[in-house]
Amino acid sequence: GFCTGFGTRKPGSQAAHRGVKAEGGWAAVCTEYAPVSYDSDESPYISAQVWEEQDYENLSLMCDAAHEHGALAGIELTHSGVHAQQPETRWVPIAPSQLAGDYHPLNVPKAMERDDIARVQADWARAAARSVEAGFDIESDVSDLITNAAPESLAGKFTEADLRTFTVTVVFTKRSTGEESDQRFLSPWRV
Repeated sequence: GFCTGFGTRKPGSQAAHRGVKAEGGWAAVCTEYAPVSYDSDESPYISAQVWEEQDYENLSLMCDAAHEHGALAGIELTHSGVHAQQPETRWVPIAPSQLAGDYHPLNVPKAMERDDIARVQADWARAAARSVEAGFDIESDVSDLITNAAPESLAGKFTEADLRTFTVTVVFTKRSTGEESDQRFLSPWRV
């Protein structure tokens, strides 16, 4: 992987960089983190965001470059949660609670409600399905949404609701891509 700063804004550089690694013998090459929702904006940091059709078209060039040299192409789907400062979209960040972020202590999110959870799950499933269409072979699911847990779930523990939310998200992701097995997914939330 490695974050290069190419993201979806510099598709030719992204494809060439990952293609060189594939040509050099890497079995798989991956994007940097790829936020699935507009409310996961971490500008000015450049990510492989997957918000619009053009993003998938740009990332498909990377997939083609990897496949040309026999490597698998991977994408790291994510939601930045409390770490999303939103300077480009100006959306309010969302997270499981209103605890301020570790990296940006003045960044206080809105506590997610049921409609927020449903929207992020739908965004995640859409991103997974579109990633398959773009040519990705591997999807890694990570999220900063679980780093902002309510006080009773701190110290590495997740509430039942946290686990249920991410289990359901992985189920939606599998359904949207037509996958029945875990072979395509690298996720801590197995179902």
